[in-house]
Parts: sequence; C-alpha cells; structure tokens
Amino acid sequence: MAGKRSGGRPGAAAPAGRKEPPRRKEPPRRRRPAPEGQALERNYQQAEIELEALREALSMKESIVERAREIYRLSIERSLVRGRSIAALAASSLYAASREAGASVTLKDIQQACNTTRKDISRCYRLMLRELDMRMPVVDATVCVGRIADNAGLSAEVRREARMLLRRASVGGIAAGKDPMGLAAAALYLACTRLEEHETQKNIAHAAHVTEVTIRNRYKGLRDEVERLGVPGPKRRAGPADAPPPPRREGRAPQGRKRRGLGVTVAKRKGSRRRGARGD
Repeated sequence: MAGKRSGGRPGAAAPAGRKEPPRRKEPPRRRRPAPEGQALERNYQQAEIELEALREALSMKESIVERAREIYRLSIERSLVRGRSIAALAASSLYAASREAGASVTLKDIQQACNTTRKDISRCYRLMLRELDMRMPVVDATVCVGRIADNAGLSAEVRREARMLLRRASVGGIAAGKDPMGLAAAALYLACTRLEEHETQKNIAHAAHVTEVTIRNRYKGLRDEVERLGVPGPKRRAGPADAPPPPRREGRAPQGRKRRGLGVTVAKRKGSRRRGARGD
C-alpha cells in the first residue's frame, strides 16, 4: 500500500529520495602502555647502542665503557632518565667514567662524536654528579701533554721538559681551577722556548683546541712559578758551532802543495823542462 511505511531492515537499501543517517565514527584504539620494566629495559638497550658507537668513535677502553654502563644503570634506578635524551645521558655517563679513569677525553670530543649538544651533555653530567653523589678527581695536566704534542708534531725532548715543568709547578698549586688542556699547551710552549725550538702559539692552540689568549695567560703564570722555584734550564744540545776545531798539523807542507805558491812552483817546473829540451 502506498500509505504504509516501509519498515526499515538492517542492510536494506534506503528508498529513493531518503538519505541515510551518518554513521557514528568509532574512536581510535589506544595502545596500551608497556609495563614500566619493559620500557626501562628498552631505554637501557638504546643507551648501550649509543655507548658502543661512542667507544668506536673515540677509541675508548672497554673498562671505561663498562663503568659508563654502570653509571647509566644507576641513573635508571634513581629515575633520572624520565624526560631526558638517551644520547645526552649516555654521553654524560661516558664522560663521567673517563674522568674517573683519568683519560684525556674532553667534553668537546664527546659532543663531536655523538648527535647531541654540549649544553645537554653538561646539564645531564651535573645532574648525575648531584643525584648520584659522585666525586670526580682533578685531571692531571701531564696526561694531556702527549695528545697535544702528537697533534702539533713536537719532539720527545719537548714533551719531557713540559711534563717536568708541570710536575714542579703543581707543588705551588698552579693547576687548581685551571683547564688541564690549556695548562698543558702553555707548558709545551714554555718548553719550546727553553729548548730554543721555534713553535708558534697558533699551532699549539690549534692542537689543544684552546685559544691563543688562554695559552698566553697560562704561560705567564707558569713561567713566573718556574722562575720562583728556580727550576734549572735544560742542557743545551751540542751543535756544529760547539764542535772543537780540527787539530793543526805540524811541519812544513810538501813543495807545490801551498795555495799561494802553487802557480809559482808549476811555472818553475815548466821553465826547467823547456831549458832541458833546448839543451841549455
């Protein structure tokens, strides 16, 4: 019948001229959060990958990397990893381990080897020192001498002199609060001047990754301390000018061997031969 309404069945086509009601969209399914233990374990695995990449880039010892893993594990236990970069925490852990071992690795070296900023590494490093109650030893400047000398191409004698100057000057507390790289660079420059080896401040500063102003400032303080302590200068190497003169020969030189009388002697011999040929 025309007056009857057609009953709507599910799946049946709607009559002509009638629009279907909009279907209700289902909300997206939310992923269930992983348990806290699994998330922390994945975090630690990612940190191990970062530490291994840093070890290969910086040629670090396995003992230092193992200590860095322990420091990162302590950071996880103290809940220091929440909201912080894994790369920055791993880099700061390696820097702390290298400082404990006395390795000559700077913060700039680690920053160049990893994909993070120096500011983030410094912030995480200070956080670890505060929260984990870590005490870092003072870096010995003599450890940095060999590395700077290798980059600058300095001799072994300059290295020995620089290490001696640092050991003698450290008694007066000159190394307190000073950058070890800058102090080692100044000691190398002072050793070059004492050994009369010409080396520019620019070359040493470039090898130590410091400025020339830093070398000049540390050089003045180190030189004054060495003079105050009365450190003797190095023994001057014997050169060609210091060689003794050759011994003088005694007796008269043979006839015809003198420089001045050589022409006269030859001329006399030629004249005597001509006379003998004429029969005089």
